[in-house]
Amino acid sequence: MSFLTRQNAIKLVSESSLIVFSVLLALLLNEYREHLKEEKLKTIALQKVTSELEKNLQTVESWYEYHIVVYQNFSRAIDDDSLKKAMARQKEFNFWSLMPNGVVRRVVSRSAWQALQTSDVFSSIDFETMLALSVTYNSQALGVETSLRIIQDILTSRESLRKEEIERTLILLRNAFMEIAAQEEFLIREYKTTLEKLKVFTTDNHTSSLHATSKDSVANREQ
Repeated sequence: MSFLTRQNAIKLVSESSLIVFSVLLALLLNEYREHLKEEKLKTIALQKVTSELEKNLQTVESWYEYHIVVYQNFSRAIDDDSLKKAMARQKEFNFWSLMPNGVVRRVVSRSAWQALQTSDVFSSIDFETMLALSVTYNSQALGVETSLRIIQDILTSRESLRKEEIERTLILLRNAFMEIAAQEEFLIREYKTTLEKLKVFTTDNHTSSLHATSKDSVANREQ
């Protein structure tokens, strides 16, 4: 039977320590790679939300300009007795002449936001960013989209087709377009504020991701 010499003992301890260190390093690197993967997915998700908000901003800006014109058209029609009499003589009221492009041509979207809410990275997004997105999309849904439905309800109601209700309907529509224009003005500011916050977040996150990827490459070579 051979006895463990001091030299062999040191060698055994060294090799054991190296094995333990290698296992721990592998675990840490694996965890680090998972973190990088999550950060990349989070950045991609927020980039899609940013793109969606930018398109919504363009849409609502075009709505706002158009709805101001429509509001002015209805205001003039209310004050123009000859126009109201002419409209009353028609078989059907031609409200569409006061809004030549209809109510809206394009619609706003929230599909990227909904996809983010159901994704695995949703819980890892910082509170400030999540709050800004929630407020913006809630303003979009509870404000502008609700007002659009109200306008559609007025236009499709039986009362709006009655000749004796023409002035009342004109006033309802004028007020509705005035309200939606005010909501659009507020929403435009919300879009711009949130996009600025997202720009800062995605820029910082992209820089951190590049730095982390570089460190990961160095660690792989050392391993």
